[in-house]
Amino acid sequence: MFHVEQISALVALPGIILTAMAEVESAQNNVPTLAFPLSTDNITAQNECRSALLDLIFGWDESARKHFETALSVDETCIFAHAGMCLVGGDTGPDSRAKLKEYVGSSSLLPQELFLVETMLKLSARDYAGACEDLCKRADQFRADKISAVWAIILLHSIDVAYHPETGEPSSFQQRALERISKLCKQYPDDALICYARAYVEQTAPGISSDALASALQAADVYSNHPMPQHLMGHLLSRIGHHQEAATYFNKAALLSSQRGLSLHESPLWWKSRIYEATALWSAGNYGEALKLRKALNAAQVKKEQALSPVGILQRWECNTLPLRILVAEQKKLSQGNITAASQAATPHPAWKHFDAVILVRDCLRASLSARLKAQQGKWKEAQHSLNVSQEAFNRFQNSFERVTEQSAYLITPWKRMHEACCIAINLAKAEVYQDTQELWRDNAKAAQTIPHLLLPPVIPTTHSIQQSRAGE
Repeated sequence: MFHVEQISALVALPGIILTAMAEVESAQNNVPTLAFPLSTDNITAQNECRSALLDLIFGWDESARKHFETALSVDETCIFAHAGMCLVGGDTGPDSRAKLKEYVGSSSLLPQELFLVETMLKLSARDYAGACEDLCKRADQFRADKISAVWAIILLHSIDVAYHPETGEPSSFQQRALERISKLCKQYPDDALICYARAYVEQTAPGISSDALASALQAADVYSNHPMPQHLMGHLLSRIGHHQEAATYFNKAALLSSQRGLSLHESPLWWKSRIYEATALWSAGNYGEALKLRKALNAAQVKKEQALSPVGILQRWECNTLPLRILVAEQKKLSQGNITAASQAATPHPAWKHFDAVILVRDCLRASLSARLKAQQGKWKEAQHSLNVSQEAFNRFQNSFERVTEQSAYLITPWKRMHEACCIAINLAKAEVYQDTQELWRDNAKAAQTIPHLLLPPVIPTTHSIQQSRAGE
């Protein structure tokens, strides 16, 4: 594994290349769990509930549900597990919450346990701001309560878009998260959970700091058999351009998530880690493995409701359009066969009509490639027609911003990535079609590719419950 000193040196000296891990370390038998008292006398139920809460804080709701189910199988009276299932198990109606609240009021829960139960019930009612404020107040009152402190910071980061897409300035929630994590890191500089929170809240910052990298590394080392810190470490490495090392961490995250007994239907994390891995492999120049992985992902079967959710659509869009985006990015001589094959791979699900933005992007990329091909063949009228088709699809896509982001505020970043991909594709097509001004369009496209937007995956939040609720609003 990498050492903190190596990561710090990496940021100070960008030319240093990290040594790739030869193999993924074998997982340990136990994940470090959270220490807090529970009223259930059943040891298995206690362990399962503590593991579930760690998963909730990390944002892995699907695994948390498995732990809560196991806890209830050995102690069906465990109120903490019932509250957890109310949050992640789908039974979140007001009647269910009311009955559980009534039961909680007549029970003898321990003080911290009672607070965490009430927090989960608030979150299940989608009162994220209220739950977040309660966690902040408790963390301020009980300074040794690191669980509340970290959970508050994670929620502050997740409630709103962390950074303004144009100015890069942090939102008010993100600013509070940064201030709180800064104080917490001074108090507990070596705590792995706090290190994870620090890296988590800084993952979308305009620049990745050496402190964030060191924190992510420490969390990944301590929680070496939990997929969420591995994925986060991969994400930060990809942000600073170390894609092969990032792919290794993404691969490990996917393998660890598959070991939890979750099917593909239940594991958005597996999908996300694999998609990020494919993109990192391509960015590292490992083209064959990237395309091989994309094919495997595209062939994987998932439930219809997952495939048609906004996040599911974005996942499939990443898999399906990678060949088209590769053709655009390579800027080599094109062939109709390659364009046709890439377009067929990007054929959307028949039920995606309600989410036409991804279809319009596919049409824009395909038509821009056709324009370049016709220009290379000297068929200028046909090239101009294809360029017009590409521009029309792009214009329609630009009008979809409000419609797309109304489905989920977290779709702003993916929408911007799609927008940038179209801009690059059209500018490169113009460079082929308009020979007299080709340098202008090619320069514009190159400037936009300072960061390879065409090949970056969308930033999909890891706090899955918040993401689901936002998508359903």
